Amino acid sequence: ACVMFLQNHMLEMDSKKSKEVTWTTIRYMISEIQYGGRITDDIDRRQMTTFTEKFFAQYCLDNECEFLKGYSIPHGVEIAVFRNHIDNKMPAVDIPEVFGLNQNADLTYRLQQSADLFDTIMETQPRGGGGGGKSREEIVTDLCVDLLEKVPADFKKEEVRGALSKMGVMKPVNISFRQEMDVLAVSVKRVRTTLKNLQLAIAGTIVMSDDLANALDAMFNAKVPASWLKGAWFSPTVGVWFQIMLSRYEQWDKWLKQGRPKSYWLPGFM
Repeated sequence: ACVMFLQNHMLEMDSKKSKEVTWTTIRYMISEIQYGGRITDDIDRRQMTTFTEKFFAQYCLDNECEFLKGYSIPHGVEIAVFRNHIDNKMPAVDIPEVFGLNQNADLTYRLQQSADLFDTIMETQPRGGGGGGKSREEIVTDLCVDLLEKVPADFKKEEVRGALSKMGVMKPVNISFRQEMDVLAVSVKRVRTTLKNLQLAIAGTIVMSDDLANALDAMFNAKVPASWLKGAWFSPTVGVWFQIMLSRYEQWDKWLKQGRPKSYWLPGFM
């Protein structure tokens, strides 16, 4: 519809011998009627209007026009002209500014790209224990046994209730303290369950579910299982993540038994 309107508009200009394009009419027809009539969100409509104000103007037809440095408009009507312009006069790799982003977006993209590359390399590595070494399952089983011995006990509800009653249940700092303990309790229980079930699944006692299979792969690669990260903190390796869990537990356990501390380990808060 937009192309047909522009064709009709150009033919009308030719018949009237008009020398200037009525850009106001074109912008209104495209942003408010042709496309705008199908846009229901006010912010999206505003964005469409901004685009037309930017890209439907007389300066776009000037020979020196560049929407961004290095991104000029080819001159000609032949498709070969456009192909040659793209191949020879435009950057091979687009910069973030083209999409309205900054260098942080490019850095994030490249970090994610590198992480995906290394994940792919790790996933294609042999799974067996060649050369007489331990297999993947044996390594993960040993790790589960070691971590399971270090998993702290659950907080006792009666002890928590009694301590909060003495400290003041409705005090804001104690409300935050209770919420932090609840979050940590969920993580501790999830870790304990995963470690136990993973050992049973490797031994063939229970079915190896998708979550357990993903945990097996993650722990073998020294990564944190995805199920552990739900509602919890992020760490690059399972060792660091597990140590943070122990440190958090130690802080809340001391607070629970010895009262409110004079200073806090701020990274221990969610």
